[in-house]
Amino acid sequence: MHFTSSLVALVAATGASFVSAANMTVMVAANGQLQFTPNTVTAAAGDFVVFQFEASGHSATQTSFQAPCTALSGGVNSGFSSVTSATLPTFSYAVKDTNPVWFMCSQVGHCAAGMVFAINPNSTETFAAFQAAATGGSTPSAASTTASAVDCGSTPASSAAGGGYGYAVCSTGTTSTSASTPTSGARDSKVASVGLSILALGLGLTAATLH
Repeated sequence: MHFTSSLVALVAATGASFVSAANMTVMVAANGQLQFTPNTVTAAAGDFVVFQFEASGHSATQTSFQAPCTALSGGVNSGFSSVTSATLPTFSYAVKDTNPVWFMCSQVGHCAAGMVFAINPNSTETFAAFQAAATGGSTPSAASTTASAVDCGSTPASSAAGGGYGYAVCSTGTTSTSASTPTSGARDSKVASVGLSILALGLGLTAATLH
């Protein structure tokens, strides 16, 4: 009793406090929907995210911001759920820090349908960009490092970079190609110039011979 009273007094005197870790429940495939509910949480180190599976055949598989639908090497994976009774299976993930952590459902087609989840997304790596990449949108990137492309199908090569010689990056949808040969117009112009020079030289030689 004396020990307990002393401990209470010590805590009160120092202002010490004890904060318990939070358990954050995330429902997987609730009401048959291909989604995590909620699809993002903000958690502190020591918290637990508890995935509660509402239907069979789903998973909580760790992935990455850059490759949303590819399982992260060395990452956690719940495996596919099997709901056979009134007790819903769960899978817990211990949050290590406040950095973003990304998840998907690895069932065929589910990630591409937008079934993804994030812990601590931020203003640089947003959940919207992550989900857009999963569903076939642009690859997420904090800052673009790709040079502007020239649409070779609609922009004449003479007006593109390279001063008419075709040295431009040509956009072809998902891939880029580099044109490195002179355009036909530029080649024809050079051939005509050489031809005129030879003709002028020949006329000069003929005139000299006649004199």
